[in-house]
Amino acid sequence: MIVEFDYLNGIKQIKKVIPHKDYLEIVKPSFNREKEIQNILKEDKRKKELSNTKKKKFTSELYELDKILEPYREPYCTDESALGQAVKTGKLVLPKVQGGTSDIKVTIIKK
Repeated sequence: MIVEFDYLNGIKQIKKVIPHKDYLEIVKPSFNREKEIQNILKEDKRKKELSNTKKKKFTSELYELDKILEPYREPYCTDESALGQAVKTGKLVLPKVQGGTSDIKVTIIKK
């Protein structure tokens, strides 16, 4: 779902709200693997230790990860985050050091 968050100070944000389960099972591991492969390829540019076959395998895996992660490239939050909970309650609940609880206007742009 795509949501617009309108804060009391006039700032607006548009974010995709994704299930926390998707974040844990798809997004986080895929981003971690993508970063790992990018580091391997970056290191290989320096050391030149990987065979062409391995480089192609990693490049192909990066391409597949990119397809998996495409829907998550735009700004997002999970439904269990403070913003995700604000969709249900209309209140942004943060620790006091981050401003505490405040009302927030939430507009669902796309379900």
